[in-house]
Amino acid sequence: MESEMNIELASGLTRRLAWPLVDLAGSTGTSVGYWKKIIAKGEIAVTKFGARTMILDEDLREWLMKNRRVRGASPAANGNGHKSKAAA
Repeated sequence: MESEMNIELASGLTRRLAWPLVDLAGSTGTSVGYWKKIIAKGEIAVTKFGARTMILDEDLREWLMKNRRVRGASPAANGNGHKSKAAA
């Protein structure tokens, strides 16, 4: 089934279309419980394949960019790690 969740890129590499929570947790160094909390808060959309909960790769990438933090950035920094004009 994993091959069904991948697309082949022009370079010959493959990219996942969707992530099962266990694979997502392993790839990000987090736990399945962490992602269940994020889902329960409504912070990221999910797709169901039968009983299996999956996160689409495009939704994951969007969520990661929104929640990106730069080490040492103040809480006033926006999602891309740059301070907002109001905080400067």
